[in-house]
Amino acid sequence: MAVIGGGDSAFQEAVYLTRFASKVYLIHRSDDFRAAQDLQARALANSKVEIIRSHVVERIDGTDKVESLLIRNVKDDSTRTLELGAVFIFIGFDPYGPRLFRDHIRHDPQCYILTDDARETEIPGVFAAGDTRAQLARQITTACAIASRLPSLPNSTSPTLNRKPKAAILKSS
Repeated sequence: MAVIGGGDSAFQEAVYLTRFASKVYLIHRSDDFRAAQDLQARALANSKVEIIRSHVVERIDGTDKVESLLIRNVKDDSTRTLELGAVFIFIGFDPYGPRLFRDHIRHDPQCYILTDDARETEIPGVFAAGDTRAQLARQITTACAIASRLPSLPNSTSPTLNRKPKAAILKSS
């Protein structure tokens, strides 16, 4: 698994995910973190967390699921591929839909991802949840509640929901 970000939420998530993964990469674009010192200390002390500084994500690859992540060192432009099965993005308070997904996923003028009522984007099997999605309420409770329903969506009577999600985009401020 990989967690992208350098703030409190990214560090908390990286440590939490070690309960489910043998390795969690914490990837940040600079050498310095904004996370509280105690959160940084917890992550650094955890042998399952590998911190990768001064790198940005260039590409998330996979056929039917996430399989690898291509990262680039911002200092020397070298690249590295990490084999993994999940990516969690915790970067800032602004919606990152257009910046992360460029022209692949539609978004509104404020850069929030557009979905149908089932939270599915125009790409079949790709869902968005939380504060990256165009919606009225923006809070972690809403994001978690929506994301927690994604695996159960195939029980729906909706024909578009009779597929397993390929990806869920979750961001909360």
